[in-house]
Amino acid sequence: IATGADFYASPRVSPDGRSIVWIQWMHPNMPWDATELWIAELDGASAVNARKLVGNGDEALQEPLWWSDETLVVASDRDEWWNLYRVDVVSGELSAEAVGPFEIVEPHWVFGGARHAEGAHVLGDRYGDRLSVDVDLPYTAIGSLRRAGDAYTFVASSYTTSNEVVRLVDGAVEILLPGSGLGLDPAYLAEPELVTFPTTGDDVAHGVFYAPVHPDVELPEGELAPLMVFVHGGPTGAAQRRLVPGRGHRFWTSRGVAVIDVDYRGSTRYGRTYRRKLLGNWCVSDVDDAVAAARFLAERGDVDRERLVIEGGSSGGTLVLLAIANHEVFAAGTNLFGVTDMAALITDDHKFESQYTFGLIGPWPEAADEYARRSPINFPERLSAPLLVLQGTDDTVVPPAHSEKIVEALRERGLPVAYQTFEGEGHGFRSADAIVRWFESDLYFYGRVLGFEPADALTAFEIENLD
Repeated sequence: IATGADFYASPRVSPDGRSIVWIQWMHPNMPWDATELWIAELDGASAVNARKLVGNGDEALQEPLWWSDETLVVASDRDEWWNLYRVDVVSGELSAEAVGPFEIVEPHWVFGGARHAEGAHVLGDRYGDRLSVDVDLPYTAIGSLRRAGDAYTFVASSYTTSNEVVRLVDGAVEILLPGSGLGLDPAYLAEPELVTFPTTGDDVAHGVFYAPVHPDVELPEGELAPLMVFVHGGPTGAAQRRLVPGRGHRFWTSRGVAVIDVDYRGSTRYGRTYRRKLLGNWCVSDVDDAVAAARFLAERGDVDRERLVIEGGSSGGTLVLLAIANHEVFAAGTNLFGVTDMAALITDDHKFESQYTFGLIGPWPEAADEYARRSPINFPERLSAPLLVLQGTDDTVVPPAHSEKIVEALRERGLPVAYQTFEGEGHGFRSADAIVRWFESDLYFYGRVLGFEPADALTAFEIENLD
């Protein structure tokens, strides 16, 4: 049907079977940088007369969908937000269908998510997701939206409920498949606070702040909570606006530890301008924002400035390493499969991300010196805090060699370090056993480093150089 582009996504056949559209793009762009919408006529098993419909070289088009044989819609960020437009299939002209300060789609790390259907779409912003229907729905995260007749089905969750399958017909809401029934007391699940705080360059950044909460236990009078600064991966991503048992925020808040999930510059949900602030500034602006978040909450009096820790995975793990190397703010950190050598991404990475860094840092090899300056492995002598390193043995996105190099460097320096490998796990821990071990390893490590005794029964492990 089509050849020649580096990547293809979202093929959609018109209802009459006569046309097909798709999204395509070329290196070094990612699908949230610049893509094109193409169309071709179907002739049996082949396609003819393929041509570009839309794509000005500076817009990210996503999720094309036929509402009818004549009506094609697509999401574009050409006017700042990922809004919805109708496409003239002859001229390629776009006309507004649903526009405003909200994101209808999300960055295409995962495909087939479906955030719009005929007559309804998701409205996503810093506060979460809502559906463009005149019905009050108790959800902050919505996806997999489908229409069948007059009914809409979707997957939805909130800060207090896990994913459930919902059907909406004529304003009536039916739960087709309830959430997983975690059995959590609502007293543990207080609503988080959305915060905006000052950061470098006379700019601002954002985050989702979870204060510690427990129905039966309070912090001793006069004592401020420790803070975990959590940084999402990507780096083109966002803090979750829902209950994520596999992320662990409530694990920490129920144990007296506050959490801020940082939407550093470069995150989504704030429009294209905010998302593009990380171009050329990866490992600089995002690090500054994580540090600024911790300082903001400490200065506001929410947390103990002497007990600030930082944690992140993938690019978030890189941020952790740079934060404790370049700032004396954090008492400890956890790096989950973070990149330690930026130059290694040029040869180690899979095709989808193999030129991602060209926009985030600079072209290779012209910007080789800049890659070196942003690689934690090149300055282990600057690491200033104890570190827990967690790594899946089957990770092909950030191979174990990245973690092994930084652990060896910390050993040589004599800094407290613990290294945990997870057999059979890849880039992101998936199994329940691995996630439980991750949380418990964290708690044991921070208890030893910060000098408190967790109430949980935990498995001890060696923390080198701690004494």
